[in-house]
Amino acid sequence: MTQTTKRIEAMMLDSAHFGQESLEVYFKSTSLWVKGCGDIMRTAAALAQSSAERQTEHIKDAVASRTLHDWSEAQRKIVQTVLQDAASGTMKISKTWTTVVSEATRPMTAHADKAVQQTVDALAA
Repeated sequence: MTQTTKRIEAMMLDSAHFGQESLEVYFKSTSLWVKGCGDIMRTAAALAQSSAERQTEHIKDAVASRTLHDWSEAQRKIVQTVLQDAASGTMKISKTWTTVVSEATRPMTAHADKAVQQTVDALAA
């Protein structure tokens, strides 16, 4: 075989190997993404459950109120609780999303960095 044929064959093997590695990295990233989405859904469900339990107590207070002032105070507590739950829940879910995206893209980023470095090394040779 000529030197050119050997180089072409090596490039084809490298390309096939890179394609296989890319699929493996894609599946790993997808698996991390799906797991992270499940974590987010569990977090959201737990937040909703907690908020519902707190709201139930405030609604009981509203139903048991005897005066307009008691009724309006119970309504104020309901609104305050909803806003607090929304703010804290948004922060928790936002942090979880950031972690999910970071973890899910890490294998792809590492793979791309490796491919770029191999290309630079090959061009330098």
